[in-house]
Amino acid sequence: MNRYIITLICAVSIGLSSCTKSFLDIRSYDSLVGDEFWKNRNDVEMFMQGIYINFRAATTNSILFAASGDFRNAKVQISRPNTPERITYDFVNYLRQNDLNGLFNKYNVVSTSISADNPNNDWPRLMNIRNWSGFYEVIQKANIAIYEIEKLESSILSDGDKKRYIGEAKFVRGLCYFMMVRLYGDVPYYTEAFYDGKVNRENMLTVLENVIADVKSSYKDLPWTYSNQSIVGSRAMRGSAIALMMHCNMWLAGFTAEDKNKYYQDVVDLGIELDGNNGAYELLPMDRTRDIFQGRTKEGLFEITQNSNYQGEKFYKNGLFSFLTVGRRENRTHAFIRYDQPYLLEIYNSNSDLRKSTWFDMSKLNNTSAENNYFDLRKFYTDVQLQVFNYEPENNIIIFRLADTYLLRAEAYAELNNPTEAANQLTKTMQRAGLQAYAGSKPINEIKDDIWFERQRELFGEGHFFFDLVRTKKITDGKYAATAISLADFLRGAWTWPIDRSALINNPDMVLNTYWN
Repeated sequence: MNRYIITLICAVSIGLSSCTKSFLDIRSYDSLVGDEFWKNRNDVEMFMQGIYINFRAATTNSILFAASGDFRNAKVQISRPNTPERITYDFVNYLRQNDLNGLFNKYNVVSTSISADNPNNDWPRLMNIRNWSGFYEVIQKANIAIYEIEKLESSILSDGDKKRYIGEAKFVRGLCYFMMVRLYGDVPYYTEAFYDGKVNRENMLTVLENVIADVKSSYKDLPWTYSNQSIVGSRAMRGSAIALMMHCNMWLAGFTAEDKNKYYQDVVDLGIELDGNNGAYELLPMDRTRDIFQGRTKEGLFEITQNSNYQGEKFYKNGLFSFLTVGRRENRTHAFIRYDQPYLLEIYNSNSDLRKSTWFDMSKLNNTSAENNYFDLRKFYTDVQLQVFNYEPENNIIIFRLADTYLLRAEAYAELNNPTEAANQLTKTMQRAGLQAYAGSKPINEIKDDIWFERQRELFGEGHFFFDLVRTKKITDGKYAATAISLADFLRGAWTWPIDRSALINNPDMVLNTYWN
């Protein structure tokens, strides 16, 4: 892997928000790291904004979150599968079956057309998910930022600002490594700014331990929130870093052969620390939960913003969720992709659950006689967006939010055999949804199952499902996965994505994921 691939950097106005128009400022690599660039605070700010923009580009140039987190091994299928134009959505069937060899064997025809006549066209850009170069571009720039900022004199940047910017860079770098571990398993790990040697893949548990140590060294230099509302959630906050460390610990607990309790206890301790956020974060009332995905709320801990009005600030394919919602743009009467109705009615099994009536079209969800038409997910849309024809959705992608951390903490308490505290955390999301407080008097294994299903209800469509399957190894059990994989295949890497062979260009001795051809 060549560390010197940086030649350009995006610079945007403080506008990772939708309030200001963004622009591109092309500068050469030498000017970014030489004496001509790091002259003032504005240079630092511009470079840091570029890192966030590159992260957005790396994660939204495909349907990454839906394909990797929501659809794989899930109970999803194509709506009206016999309709000719639906054939371009058959990638969903491959993801449900965890048949990535079959999926990528389809995409061997180079074409730009998207039609029923060309079903092999990779319009979801799933090939991009195999290529980790975008993540490493972000990591490389974060490494440079940390190196350069540490050298700056106090006359250019105050000590507090230096620490905050370094904390931001470490968070984004750690987030990239965490996301790659969940996609590929073992990955190359480096933090040097200008190192050009060859780096083989590092054991993923070592990578995550490094991420936690790295983020922990600077996360308290981050603010709980920002006074500038336009960057709340889109720039790293202390809660962002805590959520990342909680997830890393849960992944470590799921895969380590050593004592898992230390990781679960770290999740608990981090969750308790998150409670002391001085009012920066809170669960929104149920009637405002769809606001979460419009961004900048007190429930969001880290998110990727978009603005469809400005070039370069719009995600690929309508915010990535439009095929789960009855299309206003095409005036459709059904979603392109739907979840199995028995599965939905099983997890949303209480009519008192306000998520059921707020996030779904109830007339379609309960209509068993119209199986191909019933699914309409409204979770990510405002009322206006649902009603206006030809409206481009502007929902953000929520990476971490407060409800997720409560449920991770509940899971950790249950694993530590503390049903009372597990119930207390579980109650937070359930009561917000209009359900009764959870009784922690059940057997601990039943409590663990209830936490699993509450994560499915609360985080539906947010890219957590498959990764929860993997880290808990529930993917080997047909009770939880639409297509269970054997433990032997799991250990051979059947949960990973294949890695694009371009990773071998500068490191030909690297071994890719051998489970996939």
